[in-house]
Amino acid sequence: MLFLDLINPFFLSPSKKKAGLFDKIFGKTKEVKPDEETRLEAQPWYHGIRGREDILEDLLEPGDYLVRANQTEEKTTIVLNVNTKTGLSNYTLTFIHEQKKYGLGILIKEARRQNPLTNFAHIPRFENIVELVNYYKLNPLPCGNKLKRAITKPKWLIKHSQILYDPIADKIASGNFGSVYRGYFTKDAGEKIRAAIKVCNQESGGSECVKAAVAARESMMHEARLMSDYKFENVIAFFGVACDHPPIVLVMELCPGDSLENHLLADRGDTVNERVLYCYEASRGMRYLHIQGCIHSDLASRNCLISADGILKIADFGLSKFVDELNPSTAKLKIPIRKAQIIQKSDVWAYGVLIFEIFNKGGMPWPGDMPALPEITPATIKALVSKCWVVDLQKRTTFDECYQFLSDYLSSHSTEFPAIEKLAVNQISGVQRTFAFKEDPSELRNIQKTARRPTTTAREETVETGKQNSRTKSNHHRRKGVSKLTNLE
Repeated sequence: MLFLDLINPFFLSPSKKKAGLFDKIFGKTKEVKPDEETRLEAQPWYHGIRGREDILEDLLEPGDYLVRANQTEEKTTIVLNVNTKTGLSNYTLTFIHEQKKYGLGILIKEARRQNPLTNFAHIPRFENIVELVNYYKLNPLPCGNKLKRAITKPKWLIKHSQILYDPIADKIASGNFGSVYRGYFTKDAGEKIRAAIKVCNQESGGSECVKAAVAARESMMHEARLMSDYKFENVIAFFGVACDHPPIVLVMELCPGDSLENHLLADRGDTVNERVLYCYEASRGMRYLHIQGCIHSDLASRNCLISADGILKIADFGLSKFVDELNPSTAKLKIPIRKAQIIQKSDVWAYGVLIFEIFNKGGMPWPGDMPALPEITPATIKALVSKCWVVDLQKRTTFDECYQFLSDYLSSHSTEFPAIEKLAVNQISGVQRTFAFKEDPSELRNIQKTARRPTTTAREETVETGKQNSRTKSNHHRRKGVSKLTNLE
């Protein structure tokens, strides 16, 4: 068995020289063994490999600060972010190899410009990054601000040491840029639970491979940010992402029932009512996501998983977006509700295709084809699909309408389910469903939108100069529990 945090943490750069630098930063070298007080990963204000757009919501007031790692295709840097009255300042923290000390990149760069042989005696230098941060709590940065309030990383940023799996025996699936494993996740209270572990591969090979791997890593962090906002029975549960150092690891609910697609292809004798139940649970999950302002963009039976309880879960948010992230020009302003609903209608069309798959034993219609549904499909369900496939977006049905219709349908056909032990999902190893259909109470039938993180138009980049980025903006949507949001302009 392997604890991920025992892996050499800095595969961030192919350069051995740079790898040594990052080993020192994270306290992983044999020569330097810092205690928890100086080890960077042990600091609550170290947020790991996070993009700037992801930390804007946390830096609310002038003097708020955090430290993060920034990865691009070319290099990796450690960045100190601090909120000022005029915006967000980004200070690269540079390691002076000759002196084995740290300082602000802007000061080191200027000193070298003035004198290539400088000994840096006139600028502040530190044994470690913790000392640097403590110094600038008492002394002003080049922007004139002092560090006032350390921003603690959110609870969904977890430690690699909380994750355990066997990289050979526990592998479920793998692709070009990542693998999924069965494993264990240890919660903060010490409880160990079974989990699905998605590991992002390291950058290696030629420039195109590195570029693709960086894109895969960014996609995984995007997926983690989305999932951190959601908690609902028909959406796969998210436990956290470990990003203190590579590899980035996403931890989520383990669904032993595999995908709905594979279940349908196995042809376990699902009754009509059971198939309608799958449609209902998919609509229930998608309705929740749309209420939260999320567009899934890849709804299909392959991305619907069956949990240990036999419940259908919407999964795979790699292509998902918030409504106001679709266009940089719209991210600055709230999109009108009517337009947002129209944008989400692409998921509804895909839902019609999903219903076709469910009643066609997993088979999909040919691209561009508008086929008749299989004969076993109830006439009312066929009518529902026709509403999903209306070309006019404004006239196309919504997930709320689909959910309400299917809930009423199952309520009126509740006696037509087979005995619990004969449900098709209960034939799957590791799955045990204990009920067929339960009508939602009124509070779930009228579910409301919850608070979430803001979006931003800023692209990820590291600013060497420490200057504020006036182009970075955030909207007024915020995650629950934060009392105020200051636009960083």
